[in-house]
Amino acid sequence: MRTLLTVAIAVGVATPALAQDDRYHDWDLDQNGRIERHEFDRAAERLGWFADADVDKDGYVHRAELIRTLDAHDVFERWDTDSDHFLEVGELTNVAGDPAYYETWDTNDTGLVTRTEAYRGLFRNWDANGDSFLSSSEMHLGLFDIYDTNRDGLLNSDEIDRGLMNTFVDRDDVDEDEDEDVSVEVDVS
Repeated sequence: MRTLLTVAIAVGVATPALAQDDRYHDWDLDQNGRIERHEFDRAAERLGWFADADVDKDGYVHRAELIRTLDAHDVFERWDTDSDHFLEVGELTNVAGDPAYYETWDTNDTGLVTRTEAYRGLFRNWDANGDSFLSSSEMHLGLFDIYDTNRDGLLNSDEIDRGLMNTFVDRDDVDEDEDEDVSVEVDVS
């Protein structure tokens, strides 16, 4: 049975702790007001992000599968806010926060990161054991690292909102209403 998880994103309203906001209440298993790595891994599994990316259903996401998934969700275009087909430091910082996360992505030392460099760098960052395949935990924890822009090891609702909009929430699923709220529907299989 297919269900929908509706995520309401309030534009311009800061809600740092989940305790102030019950949109991700089901993700917060220990109800401490923050999403920890293991909680995010479980939520991401329920959302089916890994299953969608694992096209050949072999239990791993290969680099080509990750690239296909990222392209299907226009991830690079979301990151490239000035639409110049390169990622500059400011754009990368908006996505991942800490420059140490993406500093090795610019393999040709131009100061600009191409789509290929970004996706290869992302894959390297996520492939924790270096086996050239992503397990579901590696993929989910890699997403957690992008979402956790302040690098405190916990996610607040602002980080989740930003992360969802920068990765797997399709733009077609975003509806703005008169109160400047954004409603996002994410399919959960």
